[in-house]
Amino acid sequence: EGNFWLQIVLSAIMFPAVLLLLLSICITLSSCIPPEHPSSLTTQYEITGRHQKLAHSYLFDFSHVRVRFMVAQQGENKEMRADESTVGAVKLSIRVNMRQYTPCAKEKGCDRVKVELFAMDSSVEGSEHPVDEEHQDSQKGMRFSPPQPLVDPQVIQMANASSLYVVNFTFDQTPPSQFLVQLTKITECLVGSIEFYGADIQSNGVSSSWVIMKNQRTDKESTKTEHEQQSIQSSSSRTTTTQRRIEVYGDSLTCGYGILGKDPCPFSSQTEDCTKTYASLLSQSFDAGLSMVCVSGIGLLHSYGSDKVISPVNQYKLLPQSIAADNSSSWNFSLYQPDLVMIYLGANDFSTQPQPSGELWMDYYVKYLDKIWGVYGRNKFPQKFALLCGAAAREHPWCDYVKQIAERWNSVSQAPEAHVLNVAHIQKRPEMDGCNTHPNTEANRLIFENLRPKIQEIMGWD
Repeated sequence: EGNFWLQIVLSAIMFPAVLLLLLSICITLSSCIPPEHPSSLTTQYEITGRHQKLAHSYLFDFSHVRVRFMVAQQGENKEMRADESTVGAVKLSIRVNMRQYTPCAKEKGCDRVKVELFAMDSSVEGSEHPVDEEHQDSQKGMRFSPPQPLVDPQVIQMANASSLYVVNFTFDQTPPSQFLVQLTKITECLVGSIEFYGADIQSNGVSSSWVIMKNQRTDKESTKTEHEQQSIQSSSSRTTTTQRRIEVYGDSLTCGYGILGKDPCPFSSQTEDCTKTYASLLSQSFDAGLSMVCVSGIGLLHSYGSDKVISPVNQYKLLPQSIAADNSSSWNFSLYQPDLVMIYLGANDFSTQPQPSGELWMDYYVKYLDKIWGVYGRNKFPQKFALLCGAAAREHPWCDYVKQIAERWNSVSQAPEAHVLNVAHIQKRPEMDGCNTHPNTEANRLIFENLRPKIQEIMGWD
């Protein structure tokens, strides 16, 4: 009987201690926050770029996948007050529930996500402003300037053991009653993949004064099936932010590999930012949506360092996948239908031995164009193809091949016209070398300024 009462006393003492230990672990790992309900994911968030819908989350690994959601003040926010440490300032905290799905590679680091806040009445994609002659675009007398966020953007550095990330923004004055939050995966699948559960917002510690708005277009279509709703949600940018769409297939020259570094330097997630690439600048300049299907080192047919002419992993085989790292994944091409498809492949195909012959490579390239046209139904999308070629450090008949490909393709009746855009002549000085001699931000700016008037003429876009 004495042992019985002793056990009761010990249990009474140990139970609170165990609870405190579990609570401590939960707080430390930030992983006990319940995921968003699937229905709220569907109705609240706009996903642009290839992704895969899981039971309670979205998974993505390609560069430039974007999650957007609108935030609104709920009623008169009487509780919002100046922060004691900064007179007149208002703090907003965006809490993002996501995790590094694939373990961070020691040599490459973890994924990074850029967080930006935009006013609802401003263009999210881009704008142009007159500038002085020293910085003007010689083609138009204008120089592209990206849209200005409400406050300075911040970058989330992902970590293996975390699932809740809090980003604090400070406003010098009261923020607008509605604004757009934009999360962009600025690293590629070479770094890893991200699982996104949801987000919320707090202001000066008060969570009830701000809410994430439901997507009105999805609400109107609530009678449709879940698959149709996902299609509406993923494509809603065509009605809410832009009518134009660009899709780019490429390798490290498109992903932004080493774009923030200064050669010599090894690649890491810290030196990659796809939002500073020529492709992202083009999409912003034309106020167009952007989907980037790019993987560093992966060629159309032959990938860097492969001992086979036709590599086991290449862009031709990667085309139908929603997740680059998952061969069994399948992308629904109705979710994003581009007006313009840009292809910048060839640098890796002809970088290491054994290389494909010119005829073999051209045959597969034409098949690749036909494959892309086919997945979009051989109908109105895409309207045009832009075939990029050339790089400052490459001396190879790459562009000659691409010209022949365009001629062969354009002979196909009813096919979208293909235009060759040669960027090999763009001067690239040593100071424009990022990591491993890849183009840095200034080099990408030059490529963008060269391509913009050509794309404008091809597409008839302002």
